[in-house]
Order: sequence, then C-alpha cells, then structure tokens
Amino acid sequence: MASSRVINIPFREQERRLLSQLNRMREQDQLCDMTVRVGTREFRCHQAVLAASSGHFLSVFVQGMLSFPKILDLTFTSADVFSIILDFIYTASLKCPADVLSQVLQAAKVLEIHTLVDHLLLFSAAHDGVNETSNRESAQSTYPHDWDYENSEEFRPQSEVARLQYDPMATQIAELRSEVAFLRQQLNTAIGEEPVSVHSPAKRLKRGNSSLLSGTVRRLHNADTNPRKYRGDLGLNSPHNEAVTTFLMREVAAASEHHPQTVIRAACVTYYETVRRRFVDEQPENTEKTKKQKSEKRLRSRRKRLLECREGVLQSEEERWLWTGVTPDLMSDEDDSESDGIPVWLVRPPAFRSDKLSSLCGVLQSRLDADKRFRSSHTPRKTEPGVFSERLPPKSYDPERATQHIRPEHAPNKLGFIDDVFTDLDL
Repeated sequence: MASSRVINIPFREQERRLLSQLNRMREQDQLCDMTVRVGTREFRCHQAVLAASSGHFLSVFVQGMLSFPKILDLTFTSADVFSIILDFIYTASLKCPADVLSQVLQAAKVLEIHTLVDHLLLFSAAHDGVNETSNRESAQSTYPHDWDYENSEEFRPQSEVARLQYDPMATQIAELRSEVAFLRQQLNTAIGEEPVSVHSPAKRLKRGNSSLLSGTVRRLHNADTNPRKYRGDLGLNSPHNEAVTTFLMREVAAASEHHPQTVIRAACVTYYETVRRRFVDEQPENTEKTKKQKSEKRLRSRRKRLLECREGVLQSEEERWLWTGVTPDLMSDEDDSESDGIPVWLVRPPAFRSDKLSSLCGVLQSRLDADKRFRSSHTPRKTEPGVFSERLPPKSYDPERATQHIRPEHAPNKLGFIDDVFTDLDL
C-alpha cells in the first residue's frame, strides 16, 4: 500500500489561543500547581509553564528543590519586577515602566529568559543611542514614562538597530549600563535611601554582621542532612547556588523571625564567598600563593599578640614613653621550627628596628617568661635566635616616633604616605 502524502498545516492562532487560555487559568487560579513567593507577595502559576520559559526554573525543578506544597522563594528581585516578567511569560507581551527596565533585564538574565534579555538589550542600546544624539529636554517630552514594547518600533531607528546587530560592543555597553543601574537601585533599596546620584559616592551595602546569624547559616549549610551545598565553581546567581540561597533563607527565616530578608540573604552571600574563596585557594595553580598567605597571616597574628602581651608588663614612665606608638610591624617574627627534634620558636627580629627598642623588647620578654600567669596561659616553647626578618619597614610612620623606633637608614618618608603614591608606578 502506497504511503499517502502528509499534509502539514500550521495554526499560529492555536499558539496564541493556548497561551491566552493558560493566562486566563492563572488569573482564575485554575490548575495552578505551585507558588512563587517574592517578599510578601505570592504568585500562583503553573510549574510546566515556568520551566518551559526559564532555564533557571527548569534547573531548579529538575533538581527537585521543591517540597510539597510547592513554594519557591525568589530573593534576587522585587515583586513588582517579577510580576512584569510573569505577565510576559503568560502573554508574550512586555509592558514595563521605563525606570525599572534595568531591573527587569537583570532579573531576566538570572532567570535565563534569553529572548527577553536579547530584546531588552537591543531596545536599551537603541534608546541610549537616540538620547545621545538628540536634545535631552526634547527627549524627555517625547518619550512617555511607560512604554509598550509592541508600539516601541517608532522610537527605534532602523539604522540604529542594524548598527547594534553588527556591533557587539554597543550591546555590551548597553548591558553594562543596565547592570550598573540595577545594582545602584538594589543598593538604595537595601539601605532604605533615596536614589544615589551618578556623581555621588555610593554607600557600601552592609553584610550580615551578626555572628549568631552567620553561625546559623554555616551550620545549616554544612549539616549532614542537607544535600543542598554551595558550589564554589559556579557563580552566586547560577541556578544551583540561587536554589541553595533560597533554601537557606527559608530555613533561617523560619528559625529566627526577627531578621529581615535582606540581612539573611547578606549572610548567605557572605558564606557563599567563603566557599568560593576556599575553592579558588584549592586550585593547583594557587597552592603556593595560598600557603604564603596563610604563613603571613599567622605571623601577623603572632606579632599582634606579642605586642599586646609586652604592653602589659611595662613598668617605668621611660619605658611607656619609648613604647608609645609602637606597632605590630616592629615585633619579631616567630616561625615554627625544630632544634634537636624539639619544637622551638625561631625568632627573627626586623632589621629596621632601632637598638633602643630592641633592647626594651628583650627586657619585656624576660618579664613575660618569668610571669607565672603568662606561662600558665601560653604553651611553653624554647626560643632560638634567627637571622633578621626580610620584611620591609612600614611605608608610613609617625616622624617623631620613627626617630626612636626605626633605624635612620630605614626611616619612612616624613610626609607619611608619599611612598605609597609611587609604590605601584613603573619607572
């Protein structure tokens, strides 16, 4: 039997009708099987529709990050911005106030809605190109505050669009501008201030500085029963790490209600940076650098502790006067070493320290060694004199105290920070 000819008739109207019906079902909460929570607002929607529209949602759902009832918390955007994006997903039409365009673009990037990202970048670049070549006052009166993408073609010169399509640099510039505007808006929202001018210095967003909150995030993340762990090889806004952040925020918020969401997220981000830094340090190419940094950090800690202990055994006014202004940089390095198989401190004094101050350090250390309270609180270890430390003298120091603490040939510039200006110059 001969095969019959296959007839292929596309019905574009069916696509629009299907999307329209899904949106109507969403508005009437029909067959909605999940909730997206952004701040205090909840959005009922269909899991399959979100997964088909967003690479981020698809990754989260496939990894099984949702528990019943299906609730997903989004922390990287605002409810108003997500409402605009959700309407776009269900209607294939974007209606957006111009002042939140950068926030919508940034959220679309995180959600991996590539079609929306591409069109917004193109529109943003074309919009900036028009503004740069026209009078600012007339532009403000020409462009409405709210724009409809379906009617925006009249504001987009075809020559400009063609230039952008073949000029990736213009697209990158538009993307960077949008990201800067978004980050500035996020900063203002987090610190509760009015928008910051382009020419005014932006204030740094305070991270979660509560040791109790940081400890809660760390313990929850590292619990054996928690399969959701940050990956240091991925970015913070990757689908996997964003899902981990969402989970941690939900669990921490349930355990402590007095912390706002922004502070909880800051604590989560801080711990992610710890995981990321640990991952970078463990890479083979960074082994020696990491080892050197740990050694320098250990020596700095010992110098600081040595300074504090010696300050406690000063006696005469002459000793206190000479000790005034001394910094940890003037203390000796105490390296771990061995002598005849016995652990010892290898003491390496700085070559730039004055003889007078070195003599006082020796007197103070003798008093510490004879102090029973000091010996009981510190592990006794024999000291061995070593060669001078290779550390450089401080670049800035009080000129009056430098005459007492530092050898003349190593004295820093009298203007204090002058040397810092020329340190990084290639001459």
